Amino acid sequence: MNKRIVTALCLSLLAVVLAPALAAQEMSGRGPARAVVLGVGGGIFFDSEETGIIQWAFDLRAGFRLGRHFELSPEGMFGGSPGQSFFYPGVLLNYVGRQMLIGAGIVKPIAMYGYGDTSLAAKFVLGYIRGPLVFTGFFMGSATTERYTSVFEHYRIGLTMGFRF
Repeated sequence: MNKRIVTALCLSLLAVVLAPALAAQEMSGRGPARAVVLGVGGGIFFDSEETGIIQWAFDLRAGFRLGRHFELSPEGMFGGSPGQSFFYPGVLLNYVGRQMLIGAGIVKPIAMYGYGDTSLAAKFVLGYIRGPLVFTGFFMGSATTERYTSVFEHYRIGLTMGFRF
């Protein structure tokens, strides 16, 4: 197995496993708030190069609070379709309001089975939070390369539903 895949997988899992050890903390006058929020979810997405194929997604996230409304969120998303599968480790900076989140960051697609574009990708998320449920829409556009001159040439767009702990 490729060293990069193993390293990315280990770092993503380490963030998820160690996060509960950071415990809850008091934040600026709004009562107890968690310093770390864990998330798990699943969903579907569409890849602009795979015409007509809806792909599956499963993700793990840890949101490390940076003040009252921001969180740094390392994540690992597994996704694919028949004939290919990818691991998308990345990190996002999210603004989290009462019932919404909006964020942006970078992910690195790693082909685990099959073929496809593995250049860095910009990821943008928009989500609705209802108690422990989170509904998220995302857009991942491949970074500018020799093959792609815009993040809108090769993209993945999808929806996930998950839980925050």
